[in-house]
Amino acid sequence: MSNEGEFYDQLFESFSTLQNESNEKELWKIHQINELMNNFNEKNNSRIVQNGLIVIMAIFDKNLKDTFYLKSKNIKYLNDKEKNIVSSILRDELFT
Repeated sequence: MSNEGEFYDQLFESFSTLQNESNEKELWKIHQINELMNNFNEKNNSRIVQNGLIVIMAIFDKNLKDTFYLKSKNIKYLNDKEKNIVSSILRDELFT
């Protein structure tokens, strides 16, 4: 696996094939965490590992929210200055 996107594609594809057996789901979760750690174990990939762990755990817990979700505001309630900041950040992320 060469990049983060491929990891997520494989993760969701394999998850969609799971049956409702709780043991099978637990084994799948452990396997995915091992895959994540084996493929992105370099120090410069710590963000990928952190995000991957959040995604893996969130698949099994509908109530699990990351810290950005807990601290975020709905964009409808931002003032114009805040909207410009968000737009700038998103533009930078999209085009860099």
